[in-house]
Parts: sequence; structure tokens; C-alpha cells
Amino acid sequence: MPAEQSRKIRAMFASDSLPNNEKWDSLYKESLTPWDRGVPSPALVELLVDKQFPLLPESAGKKTQALVPGCGRGYDVALLAGLTAPNQRLDRVVGLDLSPSAMEEAKQRHANAPGNMEFLVGDFFSTTEDWAKAGPYDVVYDYTVSS
Repeated sequence: MPAEQSRKIRAMFASDSLPNNEKWDSLYKESLTPWDRGVPSPALVELLVDKQFPLLPESAGKKTQALVPGCGRGYDVALLAGLTAPNQRLDRVVGLDLSPSAMEEAKQRHANAPGNMEFLVGDFFSTTEDWAKAGPYDVVYDYTVSS
């Protein structure tokens, strides 16, 4: 990450002038997202696609759902939603992020992807938001979410 970007990000989070959700949204609005590689996490691809790691028991027989907190632009959500092996197939994959801008970008970027994806603005540390009440989730994939 270039030093200038790093400095701006550190300064933003060191300041108490904005709540965290507005800080994250500002980073997405300014395209100040050096962590975003434009693809799903390589480790997740290796585990689920290359190695076909089972996410669910084959006898699950119920509606299954996954949650990806801090999903940003939704690349990992799209990967999970597109899995087709019987022990990986998810009925609903929820991408959650504090940033409304990130969620809007995710919705646009993945508009033609499988219909089992949903992108929601929310706080992973909340227990009262609708996404939390919709649990339990069979799979939760977190890469870097923080408070």
C-alpha cells in the first residue's frame, strides 16, 4: 500500500470526528481501498474450489445460509453463492458491510450473479438488526472484519 494511502487511512481511524460506519463509507467513496484485490480471497478459492472442501454435511436437508461480514464489494459472497457441489451449495448468502457505498457497488457488480446473494448494510457486532435475527447461519466467513 502506498505510504500516502496508509497515512490517510490511519489518520481517518485515529480521528473521533466520524462514526466508524461513515469512516468506512468514506474510504469506499474515495476508492481508498488498497485491500480490495478485485477477486475473491485466494485462500478461499483454493479451499473451496481447488480442494472442494465440504462446507455442509451432505445430509443437511434444510435451507442453508452463509454470512460474510465486512464483505466490501462482495467477491467472497459471489464465490460462496456460486458453489454447486452438494456439500457446498448454499440457499442464501448474505454479504454485510457498514458502508452503504460498498453495498451499492456490490449489488451493481454482482447483479447478474446467482440469485441467492443478498447485500445488506449492517453492523456485524449488532444482535438486534434484521440480518442477525435471520440466523443462525450455517457458514460464516470473515477475512478482516473489525470493530
